Parts: sequence; structure tokens; C-alpha cells
Amino acid sequence: MTKTNQKKSQISHSQLLAWFEQHAGQVLTWMQLQQAPSTVAISAKGIYKPTGLVYALSISQRLDSSYGDEKPVYQENGSWRYSYAQETSQRGDSAKLFTNQGLKKCMEDGVPVAVLVQLSQKPKVTTYQVLGLAKVISWKDGFFNLESTTLALDGLTVAPSADSSSTYSPNGVEDNRERALREITKRQGQGAFRSGLLTAYEGRCAITGSAVMQVLEAAHITPFLGPETNHVSNGLLLRSDLHTLWDRGLIYLCDDLKLQLKPSLENSEYFGLAGKKVRARTNGAPGLSMDAIRSHREWCFETD
Repeated sequence: MTKTNQKKSQISHSQLLAWFEQHAGQVLTWMQLQQAPSTVAISAKGIYKPTGLVYALSISQRLDSSYGDEKPVYQENGSWRYSYAQETSQRGDSAKLFTNQGLKKCMEDGVPVAVLVQLSQKPKVTTYQVLGLAKVISWKDGFFNLESTTLALDGLTVAPSADSSSTYSPNGVEDNRERALREITKRQGQGAFRSGLLTAYEGRCAITGSAVMQVLEAAHITPFLGPETNHVSNGLLLRSDLHTLWDRGLIYLCDDLKLQLKPSLENSEYFGLAGKKVRARTNGAPGLSMDAIRSHREWCFETD
């Protein structure tokens, strides 16, 4: 075994799921998929269950597939649902196939599976969109029914607030780092809302096109006022600094969906973004709420 193959064999299941989450929404060529830390999908089967693992890792919808896979359907909260046909056997014992059993095990234990949808094939470059991670919620009438999800950050504890009168001590540094990571996750809008926006914008900032997953955040067009505002049409996937400017009323969108800046930013490094149009969403994703866009713009005009 070469050093490269040995290194790939040591990649854990959870690390591969994290890799998929980092690429959620992105369009990748088959070659790019092969450059993942380990094998994440194979051309021979739509359901990929790694050898030695009881769980399926990924499912792929192919353009030339004879199966009746359905297109993802977005929910109001930004999540998406997806029906994927089980693998069938000519012997009639489809339920016993190791691939279907791998997805069944994911359903029983609540382990996510990655979902890929093929966008183009040979003679063109073969490409797939990584929809993201999904949990298998049921297996009925020959279909696995899935719902988008994100990885939970387990084991993080929130450190108690620091006493401002005390002197600095490095003893709490790790706890503070964990608290900061939790706050970043909360700010990014972890969950269905962010998952839906990552898919809708193909894992790129709606303004800049940045694909650095660690700085992409689920921004509410009008402020978060409860679960009902977690509607995908009330969201933008924004780079963290633009999210801050949006929430402070320093940037807004016109009815033609072009970005405008408040006068205080005209001499800043953001000037080059003025007039830039928001990226189009992928097919099937609900469009932006123009009522929300106008409401945010009116609020910006009222803000000094």
C-alpha cells in the first residue's frame, strides 16, 4: 500500500461527512470528487457503502439512471426533502442488498448520508452538485425518504462568563475557544435554514461568490423573530463581513437585486461591490421575497 493510499484508508467516516458538509451546495467535477480525502462515491453504484462500514456514505442521482429518483423539494424553513429509489435486485430480494441495508442502518441510527445530483455527463465534463447531508427518515414503497440536516457539534461546553475584576489566566483558554466555536456555529445559522441556503446558492456567497465554507453564514433578510422567519425566501448566504454590514443596515438590495451601499461605505474596500447583482439560485429553490427585500431597504433608509 502506498503512503497516499494508507493515509486515505485512515480517514474516518465522520471526517468524510464533514468533508461533504464543507462542500455543501458546490458543483464538483468527477475528478474533484476523486480528490477527496478518501473515496466518497463510485461510478458503479448510486449508493456508496464503504467496505467495512455498516452505514452508507453517499447517494448519487444519475442523469441516465433508470430509477425514479425525485427532485429535491424545498420546505419553508429552508430544508429540503428528497426521495431516492432503493437499489433493486433481479432476484427480488432488494431489501437484503448491502447498499439498501447501509441506508437502512443510517435511518435506524440517525447517521447522515451525503446526497449528490449529477448535472452533466460525458461527452461533456461530468459534474455533480453536492446537495449536502441528509437524514433518512423513512423507507417505504421502494423509496428512501430523506431530509436535509447538518452535523451537530457535540461535546462543546459553554464556559461561564469571565469575571472582569480578575486577572487573565490561560486555564480557561480552551473553554473559551469552544464557546467561540459554538457562537460561530450559532451565527452561521446551523440547521435547516443554512442547509437550504447552501444548496440554493451552490455553496457560494450570494454577493461575492466566495466558496470558503467557514465564513459563509445564513443571513436573514428581515430580522430573525422566531422559527417562522427561517424561511428560505427570507435568506441570503453571505460572507460573514457582509452579513454584519447587512444586519447593520449598511448594505441593501434594490428591486433589480443589485447591491447598494450606504454613503459611509463609499470610500471603503466594499465600493467595488456596489451594483453587483445577487447570484441566481439553483433550480427548485424558492426565490427571494421581494417584500422582505423592500422591508430591509426601507429600514436601512431609516437608519443613520
